[in-house]
Amino acid sequence: MYLITTFLFAVITGFAISSRGSFFLSQIGQLVQGVLSTVCLGFIGWSFWSDGWRTGFIELIGIFAGCRLGIAIFNIISRR
Repeated sequence: MYLITTFLFAVITGFAISSRGSFFLSQIGQLVQGVLSTVCLGFIGWSFWSDGWRTGFIELIGIFAGCRLGIAIFNIISRR
């Protein structure tokens, strides 16, 4: 459950980071991006605390993979 939710938040965060729109350059956009990143970090911390280091490490790898996937999706969409 945590892994899927964390991965989805990471994809959204990666998409938001690479977005060059005016929304994410504004203060509200930066706040939204910060909240998304904090939620991802919270999920990782919860996973380390409740399930142990192995599951937490898998979640951490999931964050990196999800963020890269979000950036890749944005690059594919922006080429069109």
